[in-house]
Amino acid sequence: MIEKIAEIGSSAVAERTAPKKTGAADFGEMLTRALGEVNSNQIEAMKLQERFIIDPESVEAHEITTAMAKANMSLTLAQTVIDRMLKAWQEITTTR
Repeated sequence: MIEKIAEIGSSAVAERTAPKKTGAADFGEMLTRALGEVNSNQIEAMKLQERFIIDPESVEAHEITTAMAKANMSLTLAQTVIDRMLKAWQEITTTR
């Protein structure tokens, strides 16, 4: 009986001290997800190019152009965000 009470008490303490997850993802998860999307855009454009080389009738040229533009735009946006994050970090560290 005492063991059960101790077990319930320790689980209650663990629940109170464990970090609570809210519905919103933290910044690291969001960044990882965004970079995953950039990667998938690049892979999709590459696969369309390969399909066009192997079987030109299976893919329209405008599909490849659109996929390449989307991949390029997402990569450029990711590079811009990373550059601005690094610049902000450098400003934070130099003001100390």
